[in-house]
Amino acid sequence: MKKIFLLLFIIRASSFCYCQNKATIAITLENTETIRIEKTAITLIEQGMMGVDNRISPNRTQNYSLLKIDNQHYLLECLLNKSEIFFLNLRQIFISPGDNIKLTYREFPKKSNGTKPSEITATGKNNANYTYSNFTNTFQPDKYFPNFDDLQYKSNSKLFYNDLIDFYNIYDKEINSLLTTKGCDRRLIDFIKREHRFSLLFTLIFDERKLLSSHNKELNSFSKLVDSTFLNYLFIPSDTSNTVTMEKVFKTFLERLVFVKFKQLNTNENFNALIEYIKEYPDAFMRDYLIYYLVTDYKPLWKRYYSIESSKLIQNIKNKNISEVVQKYSL
Repeated sequence: MKKIFLLLFIIRASSFCYCQNKATIAITLENTETIRIEKTAITLIEQGMMGVDNRISPNRTQNYSLLKIDNQHYLLECLLNKSEIFFLNLRQIFISPGDNIKLTYREFPKKSNGTKPSEITATGKNNANYTYSNFTNTFQPDKYFPNFDDLQYKSNSKLFYNDLIDFYNIYDKEINSLLTTKGCDRRLIDFIKREHRFSLLFTLIFDERKLLSSHNKELNSFSKLVDSTFLNYLFIPSDTSNTVTMEKVFKTFLERLVFVKFKQLNTNENFNALIEYIKEYPDAFMRDYLIYYLVTDYKPLWKRYYSIESSKLIQNIKNKNISEVVQKYSL
């Protein structure tokens, strides 16, 4: 069966050699018969704060197929215009047009904590783009992750912030060196660093809430650091095709605005202040998402405080998919 599988792989790969956009991945499963191939949805679909709603559906044609040979062997074929992240049994792989890869996905016995380790091995050009999660999933930089609750940070949030930034800078440097040595694509390495940085943004918002709930005098100064970090962060719109994490960052940032900066929108004045804040936000890409989550997650409040200014906000949305859904939900 293995020889038949490899022969079919060669035939399928060669039959599509005329098409530079075709990628063919021969997958062998070991110690499992489960296979799950996924792509990240273009836009986050989840339970909103005000109830369940399937808001922006993934507006993407499926550009891949999975052919079953037997319980252990499959052929994944992708028609791509650019390299993209896929998920094989929840493990990231980075597929590029023209790839011809032989890949083995291997599972190991479940650990006492309930986790089931796995690994990916691969051969062929760009094989490192398929095995990198073996390293990134367990990678720890040579620096201690700062704990916001440590005594040294109790009245010095700026020190915590600086140590946190240092941690992520060291991570970027060390993961860059590791994945470059392994032979990973530069575009993939840059994406991995950007995706990891999203956890920095979540950490800042989470710890700001701690200061708010404890009425800590450091709140105002720390909030300015959070504002500055977001304003200076370069979000790459194309990353939405590879991860929903960035959209979760936007959603969480709006929650921060509502609960930390604008007092849960408890008055018309606070709602209007939020509208003005979003209108003036310099990153147009992020601004569209802030409008989207404001309309969908806080629909009752949106309707209660609806005004000419808020309606103008909708009219200025650049993202077509977001605009269509916001128009619907704002009615």
